[in-house]
Amino acid sequence: MPTLQVSRTYNIQKSIDYVTSEKAHYNHEQTKGKRVQWASGVNVPITNKTAFMSKMHMREVQKEYGKDKGYVQGYSIIQGFGADEIDPKGGVDSRNKAHDLGLQFAQQVYGENNQAIVVTQCDGKSGLWHNHIISNAVGLDGKSQRGNMTKWTQLAKINDEIALENGLTPLDKDNWQKNKDRKRDAKAKGQYQTPIEKRMRKNGVVLAKDEVIEQIRIARDEPAVQNIDDFKQLLHEEYNIDVLEARAKDGENLRYSYEYTNKKGLTNTKVSRASTLAGEEFQLTPLTKEIEKKVALQQAEKEKDPGLREYGLDIEEEL
Repeated sequence: MPTLQVSRTYNIQKSIDYVTSEKAHYNHEQTKGKRVQWASGVNVPITNKTAFMSKMHMREVQKEYGKDKGYVQGYSIIQGFGADEIDPKGGVDSRNKAHDLGLQFAQQVYGENNQAIVVTQCDGKSGLWHNHIISNAVGLDGKSQRGNMTKWTQLAKINDEIALENGLTPLDKDNWQKNKDRKRDAKAKGQYQTPIEKRMRKNGVVLAKDEVIEQIRIARDEPAVQNIDDFKQLLHEEYNIDVLEARAKDGENLRYSYEYTNKKGLTNTKVSRASTLAGEEFQLTPLTKEIEKKVALQQAEKEKDPGLREYGLDIEEEL
């Protein structure tokens, strides 16, 4: 069950220094006091002893294309193996097996156009074999990594395929697909949270996004709002939120423009799609149906009062 963790780095030099440092974090029988057990490069001319120099080669490419400042500099992957897959005390054979699996992965993902290093270690607390795979976010042609190259689901799929080809069975060979499906379903229901949002909410931070969601719901459910135009007007006047038409490719996915205060105390304007805020809930048809449902209930309440029918009174006008 080889596992995979993916993250981005804005300081590739620091990331490479971390994985190529000499002193072992935990000294097990197989570490022999060393942190780096083996290292190789993909499109980077390094040896086991010069892995730390890969940062210079990667930074040269970034500087050549003017992407050495203010950009994501690299992607860091940790590829881990269980004791039942690679014997923690298997010595050179275990080291070679772990490193070969990491190198196969790196060559398949980055070999065509990107630089990467594979550093094999076993100095974690558990003593299990694992690889640190760090890739340059800027390709040899100057283009930044995009799409499947940075998505966990696609990278996990490749990792599973390599595991199967080498006689290892993933914990769940379809785990990447199930994760993708869960994420899609959560987005559709407006329940998806990014890692940053989870952390901020856990720390008690009230997100501007959460406030906007609450304000949109209040406006939608306001008795005086009888149609979508009333809804837009109330949001604008009461909460300074503007409802924008959906882009052609987005169908009914309305957009909401609102202001928020950033970390520096400055006011910025953000435009979020309905699906980003709350899944389908704030899209045009579901929103219209909720308003129509509310209006129908109001009408039904009026019909229940014979006095209102006889004299033709309008509750809202009288109030």
